[in-house]
Amino acid sequence: MGVIDLDGVVRKWVEHRVGVGNDSNKAMDIDWHRVHFSTVSSSCYESPQYQQQRQGARWSQNTPSGRSQVVFTSNYENNTGQVQNHTFQMERSTDAVVRTSLSNGFSKGGDVGINVDVPDTISKATASFGNDVHIQRQDDNTVKHAVKWSLNSTVKAQPYSRTTAKLCVTETESEFNFDAEVHIRGTVLVKMTNGGASQTVTQGDIATILQDEIQRGRFNPDHMVTIQGRKVAWKVAGKLRFKYGISQDTSVSSEPL
Repeated sequence: MGVIDLDGVVRKWVEHRVGVGNDSNKAMDIDWHRVHFSTVSSSCYESPQYQQQRQGARWSQNTPSGRSQVVFTSNYENNTGQVQNHTFQMERSTDAVVRTSLSNGFSKGGDVGINVDVPDTISKATASFGNDVHIQRQDDNTVKHAVKWSLNSTVKAQPYSRTTAKLCVTETESEFNFDAEVHIRGTVLVKMTNGGASQTVTQGDIATILQDEIQRGRFNPDHMVTIQGRKVAWKVAGKLRFKYGISQDTSVSSEPL
């Protein structure tokens, strides 16, 4: 079924209800504030059900997992014949990134606005993403979370040498497909103006609107949407791509001056 624009469905329903036709002077403002969207368990899967596609991206798991990046470097020059002790103290931030996309589901004027749980594999590896991920748009969308790394240690600068201390953060990537079910309940409010001269307000229960459009053959749920009374259950699917830091390491090296 792909991703359905609910604004378009509501617009057709209002046009049929009030007989707008092709009047180009009519402008509609669709208000979704009275409609509640909640991600719940599917009848077949835990909520949401994840299928891991890859982990560690291009990098081997036999070496330190993932890709290492240097986030801080400090150099110490010792021109004496004695070992010198220096404090290596720092605090830096990296980005934990999640990219989202939706392949099946719905949007409201381009905005999806649903949350899905972070996969257990990710939650056990890092707390950077919290408990859930917000799916904002149908197309690829990137959300960044700042992660702080800190270190306070002592570096021994060798005699007549330049000693370099580096803090490295190792990152990994994981990609998931997800399936979930969103329950939708509430009333859509539509304000329609005619060239600014007059205003008509039409409201309808979202379940009734979808049911009417199905009966008219203008909306095909394709087994993805179930309507029971005033509740709509909509199956959604998409992809989550995570990149995050999993460890920090300090390296110290020396070379003669």
